[in-house]
Amino acid sequence: MKEAIFKSAILVGVPHVIEASFALKVATEGTPDYDTSFVREGLDDCSHTGNVNENQQRGLRGLERVYRAQYGPISSKMAESMAEIKWMSEHITYGLFLEPVSESNPRAPLTFAETEMVVLSCLIAQRSKREVLWHLRGALRSGLSSDEVEAVQSAVELVATEIAGIDLKTGMPRVVEVTEEDDLSGL
Repeated sequence: MKEAIFKSAILVGVPHVIEASFALKVATEGTPDYDTSFVREGLDDCSHTGNVNENQQRGLRGLERVYRAQYGPISSKMAESMAEIKWMSEHITYGLFLEPVSESNPRAPLTFAETEMVVLSCLIAQRSKREVLWHLRGALRSGLSSDEVEAVQSAVELVATEIAGIDLKTGMPRVVEVTEEDDLSGL
């Protein structure tokens, strides 16, 4: 089940896979079905030698830029039974897609703030509450003001309502609710 969820990321999106993986972890913890295996161990990874490959370095830089001190606890929780999700976050989601930003790569056309606006818009459209909260904070850390972040969120909600009649506002976190520290007890 864990591998099927992981492989579906390319089809349904990373936020849905993160949420499904957390749900599976909670449902199986303490049972014989609890799985801590890591299928991709050693794949494109040199950490066993003390070296981290360039792609993973980029990913870790991006994750630390967005999550700061929260990435350590999140990473540790993922390493317990969600090593595939941790690997995907470090190597693919951030290493290949989200970290190349103009502040660290002259060929990257988007800044950290612009990247956070794109990410936040996509997460809001998916109603990915946990990830929206994380990236509301990331958007603030990118230098965007609370008013700018709220404007992005409101614009996505307005488009969804006007075009598709979908409510993306009810039950979703708002930038005014963001604190510097997450409650990580739900991980």
